[in-house]
Amino acid sequence: MKTAIRTSIIIVLFQLYCFDSFSQIRTLCIKGAVVYVDDMQNVLSGSVAVGDSVNGKIKYDLSITDNNSLTQVGDYYNTLAPAGIQVNINSRIFQTDSNNVNFLLETVNNYNNNDNIVFRSYNNIFTPDVPALNFETHIAWQLNDTNQTALSSTNIPTFINLNSWQQPFALTIEGSNMDGDTNIFIRALVTNVDTCENLTSIENLFHEKNMVVVYPNPLNSSATIQFNSVINNAELNIYNLYGQKVITINHISGDRIKIYRDHLQSGVYFIHLTQDSKTIVTDKLIITD
Repeated sequence: MKTAIRTSIIIVLFQLYCFDSFSQIRTLCIKGAVVYVDDMQNVLSGSVAVGDSVNGKIKYDLSITDNNSLTQVGDYYNTLAPAGIQVNINSRIFQTDSNNVNFLLETVNNYNNNDNIVFRSYNNIFTPDVPALNFETHIAWQLNDTNQTALSSTNIPTFINLNSWQQPFALTIEGSNMDGDTNIFIRALVTNVDTCENLTSIENLFHEKNMVVVYPNPLNSSATIQFNSVINNAELNIYNLYGQKVITINHISGDRIKIYRDHLQSGVYFIHLTQDSKTIVTDKLIITD
């Protein structure tokens, strides 16, 4: 009897320990699109191109303590898996090396006229393997707010509202060889970020039902965005390849909206529709002359 009780206590303590440990890991799911590729040596064999969809996950430990002495800056170094970044583009996976994690989450609150959040992974693996890029790799995503209202402290963020941030550097992936004569640089605009649970529920509700159709696309002067379901008090933002917001339309309700080219030059743009602070649609828009 005593053995059974002792075993039960051990099991309960183990379950509590596991729950506490895993509950400290925050997982964010991100979506976006490639806006720039520099691969002069073609080491990626054309597998990544402008306009390609980007999916990824960012994991970090909420229990890590700040080791920056500045009160306006928080540096949270994660050195254990599963912390890190994983980015999927077509057949390519760019991710933190789980056996050699060196992952920084930095928060900046009202410092040098900015609020910032930076996710930065220093040791990474690119798959399928790219031997020409195995010397130095780097994956980073930086968010800026020149209004200095996005953050109220340097505490670790548990949620990111993209509407509060600009992305002048966007999400970047870099790799080079020892001689520095072979390298890649990929830049992607993140159009959607949420906890993975919320993002999955949104996708099940909207994307799997083919919620949005944009026509004509490419457009010359105007286009219609048709929704499968009625939306209420939503906001539409359109971004250029540099991550700059070029059009904002507020208070959208109904099952469709018409957008106009106005001053926009020909090129690739990205639609980002939010409702109740949740992203419900991301899509690519092409403008031609």
